[in-house]
Amino acid sequence: MHKPLLALFLSVMSVSAVFSAQRTRVGILPFQAKGVSASDADVVSELFRNAVVDNGQFDVLDRNNMGAILKEQEFQKSGCTESECAVKIGRVLNMQYMFYGSLMKLGDSYIVSVGLADVETSKIVKTAQERFSKIDQAIDNVKTIAETLARTDTPKPVIRPPAAEQKGDAKGINAKTIVFFSSIGVAAAGGAMNIFGFLDYSAVNAAEQLYRNATSNYDTLYSQYETVFNERGTRATILNISAWSCYAIAAGLFTWWLFMPDTIPTVSVMPNITTDSIAIAMFMRF
Repeated sequence: MHKPLLALFLSVMSVSAVFSAQRTRVGILPFQAKGVSASDADVVSELFRNAVVDNGQFDVLDRNNMGAILKEQEFQKSGCTESECAVKIGRVLNMQYMFYGSLMKLGDSYIVSVGLADVETSKIVKTAQERFSKIDQAIDNVKTIAETLARTDTPKPVIRPPAAEQKGDAKGINAKTIVFFSSIGVAAAGGAMNIFGFLDYSAVNAAEQLYRNATSNYDTLYSQYETVFNERGTRATILNISAWSCYAIAAGLFTWWLFMPDTIPTVSVMPNITTDSIAIAMFMRF
């Protein structure tokens, strides 16, 4: 049974909305303005973002989500170059690659320059730039840049085949199967406890009936009943309480199994340490 993506924020947590495991996760930083207005640079960076999304080669992190996470962590860009900042932010966001760029004006011409940084290796994988004479020509030029960078040979996420495909006829066991059989196992354990508890209660009832129906040796029979009650009666109570606890756990596991997605959740934890603060970003994808 499939469920929508669940976003859980613990301290600083973000869920990257990834619907295709075969696409590379990327983030796009706002373009820097060099000799132009900040609003023009922001517009061009948004046009580039749209071009990358439309290209379909990458899973692009939403700009608002990226801003919220960085604001929550009070991430400081000072003291690093464009590519260095891109790598640092990419690690916080759990991205594989980061786009960064700038809109510049040189004489009567505009230049859009965009780079692609590998977050894991901190290396600049590829850069591209376009030159044009009017700002309204930016939309076509950023599309060209997006297409150029999309042809970059970026490694794809490793998708491991099920165990059955790796080892001939051996059948793989996924997390959902484990949860299902765990619920059955816990319920069976509760049933066994109920049976042993019933046997202990039966022994206590038998001793009580023997004492109540006795015509002689009252003290001896009562002493026997008291011993059985203290030992097996107490144990029966504990067993029955434990059994019902097992039933509750089994019901919870079974409910989890019903609503559990077929894909296994992956969790990444990224520390962000500065001179005056320590933060942890946790990313969970279902």
